[in-house]
Amino acid sequence: MIESQESVQGSHMMHPVVHRWASHIQNGAGKREILRLAVIVVGSSVPSSTSKDYWVVQRRLLPHAERCLWWIGEMYKAGRAFDDTRAIDAMQMLGLLYVDQGRLTEAESMY
Repeated sequence: MIESQESVQGSHMMHPVVHRWASHIQNGAGKREILRLAVIVVGSSVPSSTSKDYWVVQRRLLPHAERCLWWIGEMYKAGRAFDDTRAIDAMQMLGLLYVDQGRLTEAESMY
């Protein structure tokens, strides 16, 4: 239900049914774990600015980072926060992504 996209190397596509299922998990702890994993995956995919053509990958990651930013905001409004190093490190990487894109307000939110 997840397949590799041939048009973009290293990119994957999730079947819409799987995507809807993942976004409708009812359990609060389950949602938080899915969000934590999404933040870790997206944040760990941010290339450094010394990588060749880093900006191409960064532009592809922006929509995913924006969704993570929105969910993190919702989580913090509910009085919850990440407490593990991997998720916090990933949030820092997302902040660096936003800095590289000149989006300092979003970067500050991630930091």
